[in-house]
Amino acid sequence: MTRYELLEMVRRELCRGAKSVNGAKFSVPELQALVARVVDARPDNWQHFAYVAGRNAIISRNRRYEAEARRREAKVQAASRAMSDALRRWEADQDLVAAREQFAPFVATLPTTNAVTRDQQLEMVRLRVIVGVSCEEIVAVFPDSSPNQRDQWKRRGVKLLLSHNPPSELRRVLERSTIA
Repeated sequence: MTRYELLEMVRRELCRGAKSVNGAKFSVPELQALVARVVDARPDNWQHFAYVAGRNAIISRNRRYEAEARRREAKVQAASRAMSDALRRWEADQDLVAAREQFAPFVATLPTTNAVTRDQQLEMVRLRVIVGVSCEEIVAVFPDSSPNQRDQWKRRGVKLLLSHNPPSELRRVLERSTIA
């Protein structure tokens, strides 16, 4: 077998191996590089080695393309996620600004009661949810209360305010506070 016949047989088997994977084809530089690699390897069974090399080269190329596509998609999704997170944070900030303005007038419209605990609940909601005071500062305001009691006051205060149909921005802020 002449060198030309060998190269032609290797090229044909490489192409046959490539076609076995979804009918794929090689570009000319890819094919030349693969033929050179197969010939340099000097295998015992040229035909089988060339077929497998062609098939594996196409599979590897497909995996590289798919990995690159996944990387590009991940970048796009990360950018989209960052944009939507920024938008959500901005909307939450706008809701909080509006809720700070709406809180006192809304609380003034609630029916009055003699319950001291209701005032503590509303003060806890104002401090924790609307103003955003830290736990240490709240302990200074309510020194004789336990952490569980303060948490219960906050939950009950939020529930009380939500039951009286607050304005939409205040409602969203109160609902977000129950999640966190």
